[in-house]
Amino acid sequence: MSQDLRWVQRFQNFDDAYQTFGRVFERYQVAPADEVIQIALIQAFEFTFESAWKTMKDYLEYDGYNSVGNSKQTVRVAFRAGLITSPEGWMAAIAQRNMTSHVYNTVVLQETIKFIRDEFIPLVQALQNELNKVMSYGLSDQQLAEIIRFIAAYPQVEEAILFGSRALGTHKPASDVDIALKGEGVTSALATRLRFDIEEDTYLPYFFDVVAYGTIADEALRQHINKEGILIYRNCG
Repeated sequence: MSQDLRWVQRFQNFDDAYQTFGRVFERYQVAPADEVIQIALIQAFEFTFESAWKTMKDYLEYDGYNSVGNSKQTVRVAFRAGLITSPEGWMAAIAQRNMTSHVYNTVVLQETIKFIRDEFIPLVQALQNELNKVMSYGLSDQQLAEIIRFIAAYPQVEEAILFGSRALGTHKPASDVDIALKGEGVTSALATRLRFDIEEDTYLPYFFDVVAYGTIADEALRQHINKEGILIYRNCG
């Protein structure tokens, strides 16, 4: 199986596990004292956690990070890549997962349930949201925020629109990031300067194609941007 398909298949499995986990947690909220449901919740946590970190690992390897390794190494690399924002929480999840073989102990059982309820749910929800975005156009929140920071430095830019393969969802890990800039003061020279700024002053592993929308002569490209483009920035000042 190709790396592309492996990551997508893993994400689909994670999504299934996440949905099942959500249903079990809903049952737990209705009957929190039911020991059978408590055990089911812990089993759902185990399965969802395993699926989550393996999905992160496969995605990171798909995105160019080689030999990511075990769950701890995966968390470290995922944080560096901007895929997660709470590495401490995920490290705590690893530790808690290692304790689940002792849930016959009432104290461990209740500690695990408390961790699931108070810490794991927001962690896994955030990962699910981030992976859904990555599935859409291949940029994490952190990467997108870095791009927007550079765009916002040019007050002439009124809107920035992501287009091309990333907007269509057909991108590869190394696909260019195509951005069209709108605004009365936006010129081809400005678009070139912005592209240079991003490529030279960040560590984003992509090439950028930045164009001034008003200078595009290709009507088909204009229509693609208007119809399929994703608005990633608007100057509200």
